[in-house]
Amino acid sequence: MITSANYSGFTFGALYGFGGQPGSLKQQNTWSVGAGYGNGPLHVGVGYERSDNSKSGTKDSTYGKWSGTDDGLFNSSINEGYASAQSQQIIAAGATYNLGPAIVGVNYNNVQYRSGADSLFNGHATFNIAGVFGQWTIRPAVQLFAGYSYTRGGEVEGVDERAQYHNVTLGAQYNLSKRSTVYLMGGYQHASGVTLDALGNPVAATASVSDKGNSHSSDTQSQAIVSIGLRHRF
Repeated sequence: MITSANYSGFTFGALYGFGGQPGSLKQQNTWSVGAGYGNGPLHVGVGYERSDNSKSGTKDSTYGKWSGTDDGLFNSSINEGYASAQSQQIIAAGATYNLGPAIVGVNYNNVQYRSGADSLFNGHATFNIAGVFGQWTIRPAVQLFAGYSYTRGGEVEGVDERAQYHNVTLGAQYNLSKRSTVYLMGGYQHASGVTLDALGNPVAATASVSDKGNSHSSDTQSQAIVSIGLRHRF
């Protein structure tokens, strides 16, 4: 990984991860590039990442799963059906503007999963995600924040009823000291349309505010979650 110096607010960087699969420099590798600009109240960033899955060739323990230098994060009902993708591509961009007591921002992501010989789906799937968010400091020790994002999936195995996800987040935090903070956060998501399950079969999309690895994906179209906690910086 390399990172540039700051050139009047502009910075850029790049990363390359070797796949480590014998006989191939491409299988399981990951590479990415990114750039950012920050000057005064405005900060903007853009990045691109491409990662490749292993090619097992046989239905062994890695068949239908993701195995690469990038974790892939196929841990929710939203995208678990694409863990067998031959490659994953992510384009992300975002911007924030500081208004003094408030910070507002926007972001956009395009995620593509392309199939290969060992994939459990055909062609490639695309997810487009757009969001807005804001943070408001009402007192030096108290901040409120809110966000909304919309995700739209691509056509799934010839079914044009594309998956859609509406996600709302609200929260507050209180700084007990310079290193300790208590926070309260709530999230709600509503899903519709069709996606793929872990076996590559078309199924009705379900909500997943958190990750399925912790048993948090819902069996229904809607899900809400509330969390409260204490964070201490050492």
